[in-house]
Amino acid sequence: MASAPSRTGSEVFIVADQSAATSVAWRVSGDLADKAGVTPEPVPGFVLTNRVIVQTNDRAGLERALRLRAGLRAAPATRSAGVRGFTIIETGSVAEAISLTNELRGAGLVWSVELDIERPRVLRGALPNDPMFPSQWHLRNTSITDADINAEAAWAMGYTGQGVVIGVTEAGFQISHPDLAAHYNAAASQGGGSSSHATSVAGVFGAIGDNGVGVTGLAYNCGISSQLYGSSSQNAAAFTFRNDLNDIKNDSWGPWDTGELWDNYASSTEIQALRDCAELGRGG
Repeated sequence: MASAPSRTGSEVFIVADQSAATSVAWRVSGDLADKAGVTPEPVPGFVLTNRVIVQTNDRAGLERALRLRAGLRAAPATRSAGVRGFTIIETGSVAEAISLTNELRGAGLVWSVELDIERPRVLRGALPNDPMFPSQWHLRNTSITDADINAEAAWAMGYTGQGVVIGVTEAGFQISHPDLAAHYNAAASQGGGSSSHATSVAGVFGAIGDNGVGVTGLAYNCGISSQLYGSSSQNAAAFTFRNDLNDIKNDSWGPWDTGELWDNYASSTEIQALRDCAELGRGG
């Protein structure tokens, strides 16, 4: 087992291969014990990396500490790779990264230090994607009064998403889809692959309207972009990517709904990224 510093303390993991650059792991959830003191089984689905995320105002002190360790590579986080004030340090293995996080925390050189971890996610259910608008009851329900979101009233007022770019933060959507392709904004996107869930989510708000194809999106004139989720640093990069072009970012995923409070689910760099979005996005 290995203990890694986190935003609120530390987390203990059973790591499959600490000598690797990345390794699957199980979280030992002693902090999630119930009132009777019963601890849940170790939680699967974590991926530990060889990267350390650091926030410090003593960059020189950090660099001196890193020089004592051979082979480390540190670079300030940038808009495409991280968040203001954070540094990502790449080590040789998961074990070395865990050791470095504990060493830096003990040295008092940093405000925060965390292992770059990919945490388990559950994709949130997408709305119906039937190929006919009359079947889209969430937009227009003709059977039950006030059982939809009044999309037609919003459209009648001119709110169709025109001039707005909405990002889908996930594993990538099918940018060639005939009901999405014309709305894809490559400049606002990180690129990536394609998943059925992300494609469905993109269609919920961004499917082209009045084109005789498939369904109608709620904001059927909006632009759509793609950002890629993953580890803490990857999520932070997705949250902050090209917010001069992206107006909204959609995240239809999150931790398992087990009833426990996942206080450690978001890292310091992800929280700072969200603050940056709120304070600096769309011109601040």
